[in-house]
Amino acid sequence: MMKHSAFTLLLAAALILAGCSIKEPGSPSWQVEVTVPVANRAYSLMEIVSDSAEVDSLGNWISLDGETLIFNVADSLARSTVGDRLEYDAFDDVLDSRLGVREIQDPGSSDVSFPVAYLAPWLPLNQTAPVPPFSFSVSPMTLEDYDAYDWINLAWGQATVRVTNHLPTPLTDLVLQVEGISPSLQIINLPVPGTLAPGQTYEEVCELPHGQVIDNAMAIILTGSSPGSASPVFLGAAASVDVEVELSDLGVIAGRAHLVSQSFEDDSTYCLSDDDVIILSDIKEGDLSYTIENRSNLINTVTFLLPDFLKDGQPYTEQVTLEPNQTHTVSLADLAGYQFSRPQGDNLFDARIVSDLLDSADPLYGGADPLVEFSQANAVYTHYDVSTLYFSHFEGELDTVEINMEQEPEVLENIPEGLESLAVESAVADLHLFNTMGLPVTFDMAFEAYKDGLVAATFDVPPLTIPAGGPGGPGVLVTDVPGLETLVNVLPDSIRTTGQGTVLGAGVINDDQYLEGYYHIYSPFYFSLDETTLEPEVSVLDDGLNDELAQVDLSLNLENHLPLMGEAMILASFDSAQFRMANSPAVDTLMRVPLPAPQLDAQGYVAAPGVATAVEVLTDAELELFRQTGPDQPLYVQTFIQIQSTGGETVRCQATDYVSVGAAARLILNVNADGNN
Repeated sequence: MMKHSAFTLLLAAALILAGCSIKEPGSPSWQVEVTVPVANRAYSLMEIVSDSAEVDSLGNWISLDGETLIFNVADSLARSTVGDRLEYDAFDDVLDSRLGVREIQDPGSSDVSFPVAYLAPWLPLNQTAPVPPFSFSVSPMTLEDYDAYDWINLAWGQATVRVTNHLPTPLTDLVLQVEGISPSLQIINLPVPGTLAPGQTYEEVCELPHGQVIDNAMAIILTGSSPGSASPVFLGAAASVDVEVELSDLGVIAGRAHLVSQSFEDDSTYCLSDDDVIILSDIKEGDLSYTIENRSNLINTVTFLLPDFLKDGQPYTEQVTLEPNQTHTVSLADLAGYQFSRPQGDNLFDARIVSDLLDSADPLYGGADPLVEFSQANAVYTHYDVSTLYFSHFEGELDTVEINMEQEPEVLENIPEGLESLAVESAVADLHLFNTMGLPVTFDMAFEAYKDGLVAATFDVPPLTIPAGGPGGPGVLVTDVPGLETLVNVLPDSIRTTGQGTVLGAGVINDDQYLEGYYHIYSPFYFSLDETTLEPEVSVLDDGLNDELAQVDLSLNLENHLPLMGEAMILASFDSAQFRMANSPAVDTLMRVPLPAPQLDAQGYVAAPGVATAVEVLTDAELELFRQTGPDQPLYVQTFIQIQSTGGETVRCQATDYVSVGAAARLILNVNADGNN
């Protein structure tokens, strides 16, 4: 603060009131005493912070609570909804439905007849006579081809063999062999037990060899004997031994055959994350892509099902008929509106594919030949991809539900002057957090203090748990968090909060549920200070005094009601800008007086102020400064108080604390009557 001294008025008053003496010889002369106020200022703690900016309705930078000053910063934590954070990561799986062992059309029966003339060409025919004993071992006779297949590799199957004796004599030691022709191998070796009487049929069901490739052409080898007949019998040319081979219930690994209509399927179970349990979720966003490949020469009607994706109670299903070696692709099928339903909560996801084979004699195959080539390795192969799923409603447990709360920095403007070296003893954040979800939330929160655009200090709040909300309202956590003095002591330009909530446990969550809250950082004014200077008072002397100035006495009256030490100083300079320069040679220190120590009570507050008065007579050199003043060369006199550092120790202040300084200059002027002064 700068002010002019009204010397003209003061000198006029002095001339009226002052006494004079006449000296002989010469003109009469006398001395006039003038007191000029230089400074008169009281610095209250409330005045120091009177220009503080309001942060919000919760408080100002500095507020008053009784006699205690409180440092305040407050802001809201904007509402953050669950939104798209209710999600499950993408997954995919494969179904490889192998054809496996297939049943073919039953081939039915094929037979062959061994005439007596073929078995024993030496016997007389078409006559009635005794028949001598005979034996036979004849070349193979070929069965009629089976129409149901061309060749097959058997996994299982059976053949019913029937041997009928149409000779008039019994047969003994009868052995029947069935052989494949290409390749050549023995398929059946059947000894007929005992005696096969005339007109008798022997039947036996035989297991066919497993893992053998057989074709549809077979041959029968027949060996045996007959005791003949001692009595005369008619041996006609039509007499024979007949063999019938009926194939049925064939399980085929591979082949070229007539396949009948039948189904095969495959189930796939995907294991979800061990930490996730989905019971029922409404999908609001997500899609499904899949490819179905018919890796066979067969026509398949394929049904693809996802039993855990339901819409109107029905599973996701697509049915498509695939030509041999055809591929069917679906891209980005919309799953919105489906439910992900897994009531058993077993962390599994099922998929199923069912293939219905078309009978190879169906006209759709487009040929007259009903035989088709196949192998158990043939398959209907399906690969599906489920994108990331976003839910509007979720029942279960997800360990990935994290809700981020990020604020724009709260800008703190107009930081009060005089607080640049503030170091508070303690600061507390009063937190109010609200949770509308039906589950408790673990909340991690941090404060960042910015100074000149950079992070100057951070504070991590210990993990908090916000209670679950319910129909009656949100869950509420109100807690005090101490330890934020490092944040306050940087006197930040702005404060930014970040937070992340993690949902805990199993329950129900909706995407419109949210977290929100507010905080209030406050600190009683128990603080330490570095060395600091209070706003100075500046007076301007611009009346020419010249040689009339005989003496100048400076006086300081100090009253200190602050729990702080320091000193008051009076400086002088013809250039007021030099006051801002440290140790400027253009500035003269006219007076410096320590602040008087106040009396403190047991709590460290000021009980009584320290009071001091000091007077100092200026030296001739200092007096010369005042003599040189004039309208063209004003003299600037600055009075200020410098507060000493508390050395890291905290002190306690009240709203009524203050320090005052009064400064005056007593000027003694020489006056004579010669009309020149």
